[in-house]
Amino acid sequence: MLLYILTLAVFPVVSAAILQGPYFKPGCPPIDLFGNENCDTLTSPFPNCINDGDCSPTEQCCPGTCGKNCLPKRRVCSKNPCGNLQIKCQFGQERDSNGCLLCKCRNPTLNPPLCPPAQMVNCLVEPCRSATCSNPDAHTCLANYCNCQPVFYDFNGNAVNC
Repeated sequence: MLLYILTLAVFPVVSAAILQGPYFKPGCPPIDLFGNENCDTLTSPFPNCINDGDCSPTEQCCPGTCGKNCLPKRRVCSKNPCGNLQIKCQFGQERDSNGCLLCKCRNPTLNPPLCPPAQMVNCLVEPCRSATCSNPDAHTCLANYCNCQPVFYDFNGNAVNC
């Protein structure tokens, strides 16, 4: 029973130390602190390091069970770039150079198809009002008033096939 109580008392402290201390670094894979690796016989394909400056520009120095190694950088995005602010953007949020969402709405850069004045059709219903697209890349719908059809676009402004 005493061991059980000690485990309950120590585990949160160990967990907090792992997530905040020298055993955790954003962008690095998690490590098994209780692993049974024999560090004397373990050979790593990655070079040892002390800090990120010891690694190539595409790598970072990550802690491991047997020391630190240069590992490929992994994208680290904020789970909520806007903090407690809830934003809804008609054209989605802008992304940074790593592909992470920013707390900024995208500007509408899409241009609906233009029709010659003689071919303009008076649609009975706005084409995008009830339109759906099964393509998971479809993000925004713009009406094509030349033939009263919806046209779906991805986040980058490319038309997608539904």
